[in-house]
Amino acid sequence: MVRLQRMATKYPGLFLAACLKAVMGVISGNLLLLKERVTSVGVARFCFSGFLFLSASALYAVEPSASTPLKQVTQNSLQQLNASTSTKPKQPTSNASSKDSDSSQAVIANNIEKNSVENKPVFADKSLAAIQSIAQTGAVRLALFNLAAQQPTFKDAPNRWLSWERERISLLNISGQNAVLVERLNNLPDGVNLSFEYWAKTQQASAYLKLQAYSKARQTLSVIIWRQRNIDFEFNNKWLPHWRRLIIYSYLDEGRIKDAHIAITRFRQDYDQGDFSDIILYARVLLMNNLVDEALSLLSKYTDNPEAGMLHLLAQLRKGVRSPRIVLQAGLRQMQGDWVKPELKTYLWAIVAEAAKRSEDRLAGIKAMEFIFSDVAKRNLPKGLFHLSIDDLWNAYIENARYIGNKAQYLMGDDPVWLKAAEAFDVTQVVNARSLYAFLILRGQDKEIKRQATKLFLKSLMANTSGKELVNQLFLNSNQFKTKQSTPVVIRHFLVDYALANANIRLASELMASIKTSPQGADKFMWALRRARVLVMGGKATQSANALVDILSEQKNIAVEDIDKLMQVVFDLQTVKADEQAYRVLKKILLHTNDLKRKREIYYWMADSRKAQKKYADAANLYLKSAMLPNSDEFNTSAEHNLDSALAPNLDSSLDPWGQTARYQAASNLAKAGLISDARALYTTLLKATQDEGRLKVLKHELQQLWLLENQITE
Repeated sequence: MVRLQRMATKYPGLFLAACLKAVMGVISGNLLLLKERVTSVGVARFCFSGFLFLSASALYAVEPSASTPLKQVTQNSLQQLNASTSTKPKQPTSNASSKDSDSSQAVIANNIEKNSVENKPVFADKSLAAIQSIAQTGAVRLALFNLAAQQPTFKDAPNRWLSWERERISLLNISGQNAVLVERLNNLPDGVNLSFEYWAKTQQASAYLKLQAYSKARQTLSVIIWRQRNIDFEFNNKWLPHWRRLIIYSYLDEGRIKDAHIAITRFRQDYDQGDFSDIILYARVLLMNNLVDEALSLLSKYTDNPEAGMLHLLAQLRKGVRSPRIVLQAGLRQMQGDWVKPELKTYLWAIVAEAAKRSEDRLAGIKAMEFIFSDVAKRNLPKGLFHLSIDDLWNAYIENARYIGNKAQYLMGDDPVWLKAAEAFDVTQVVNARSLYAFLILRGQDKEIKRQATKLFLKSLMANTSGKELVNQLFLNSNQFKTKQSTPVVIRHFLVDYALANANIRLASELMASIKTSPQGADKFMWALRRARVLVMGGKATQSANALVDILSEQKNIAVEDIDKLMQVVFDLQTVKADEQAYRVLKKILLHTNDLKRKREIYYWMADSRKAQKKYADAANLYLKSAMLPNSDEFNTSAEHNLDSALAPNLDSSLDPWGQTARYQAASNLAKAGLISDARALYTTLLKATQDEGRLKVLKHELQQLWLLENQITE
């Protein structure tokens, strides 16, 4: 207390301002105001102790029964102030978890959000809780819709607005709406507190990084860094280090490794070594910039940590401290250890691949790359640390095949000999077999042998646990196959199934659009129908309709059950509002059925498409055709091939339940087309034909609506 009194004497202006803030904060019930506005913890405590009586009196005047809560809130606030006093960076430890070092811009932003305590509502907000419950069911966009409709304004309820806005940004993050998020945070209301602004700008920068708008992310952070520089404790000790890390990551993601090195060097000048994840990040940047000596010196203290140990092994390889063969063996040996976690195995395989290339061990290099590119979990290697692409694996296959061919003196172009050799290797030396198959796929001249090699290559890869993903990488992400059409058909068929299994409908649709023939042994009709459905699901409605028309054109006689299956795809077309395409297919189906009941249905669906296109007169025509065709069970089959003679010869035969429904739809569309008198005639006919009370009420209501429409048109 004596020291605080000295501070009051030495800095009277600051002391008076801090005390005034304390009184105002307690009066307003917001004791956390001290944490935000007062940078000295000692001054804050003095304000609490010296002015507690005055502050309490003011609070009691507002809420007489608040004595116990005040004591509790005061204790909580002091605890929070105590928790904020640590300014020292974390000391690195060699046994730090490798998970801690797996930092990324998204992880940083999420950790900041999780640890932030400002702007949380004191009392539960039931409306917001209801929205959060909806989001937890998976209906995130519905939750966002409700939130937008119910969120209070900042002017009316600033604290509630802050809580709701945090939830909004969180939901936008979850749903991947990064473009919406950055636009939303471009214009924060005037008066939001600094803690929220710091958090919001961090979220915005992180979203820019996800959008690969690296310069915008840095600009967002730079503006707030230079505008608010050295403003308070929270800024300097909580947010600024995280922002500077984000800037480093932005340079790395953009491939600007020299700028990343400059940024992280300055970071270390200001924060020493930082925590363990900062040490790992610095080691990566050093290796990316070929500063191997510095990396070795840095990592030598932490080799008992898995990731640090692997980076140290990589540095030894690149420096030449250990031979590539020894590094390769060490990498394979470490792969067997329990201490290497699954997320780091891809890392270790990349080191093995580099060591194998330096030691010219073709087989080990191929095995390592096959593992890396078959990683279903997509655990990406640190960008810029290794220079590996799927084309490196293709090149390794070709190089190994040429080595085998030269050794055995195979002639280029003698494809049968190469294929026979590959099949001989297939059981005992699968890497050699795959190399020869790959050689034939890319360099073979005989089309039939290329096709066989492709099938055998696919079969060989499928023997591996993650072979499907490796096929996906080899044929979709390689420069060897720049278009879908250049990929072997058998592979495209396989990749369609793989894409559908992974719910990648768009990719499946793109692949299907490039395929015209069914797989060998498959039912042609069912495959073509599946193709049409995948196309419409992938947004290719016209191509889907063309596929259905092709099916109908190629088959003269289609079974009734097959037409039913085909109709399901037509309904898909109508669902996605591709009504013109659906109408075209339905018109074609009419030519393939003689059943009048089926024709009635088809005319009805055709009318639905015309109605959706707002072609109401055409729709009314088709609905009436559907109504006037009698049920085939009640009509002489001799009229089946003559539509005109099949039309109902009398009124009663077309007023069955289906006919009444179709006439009702026809009347509705006539009214929309402005043909009021025709609509009235149909409604009147239906009124006379029905006995159901509910239908009578509906029809009378429709007739009243026609009267209103007619008067409106007349006027």
